[in-house]
Amino acid sequence: MPDEPANHLDIDSIETLEEALEHFKGTMFFISHDRYFNNKIGEIVVAVERCALKSYPGNDDYYKTQK
Repeated sequence: MPDEPANHLDIDSIETLEEALEHFKGTMFFISHDRYFNNKIGEIVVAVERCALKSYPGNDDYYKTQK
């Protein structure tokens, strides 16, 4: 999955992408500043903390409550 997957897409295209990703059964890694997209699609947040990677189960909103 590319960096910023929803950039440059219209609303219909973003909704189509979200629907396809919700049905995807594999693992994907994406980077996005779109909080709505992150909350809808993301299940684990991986953050860089103190020069190491730390994972948080949940979406972007959950991650913010933990920080």
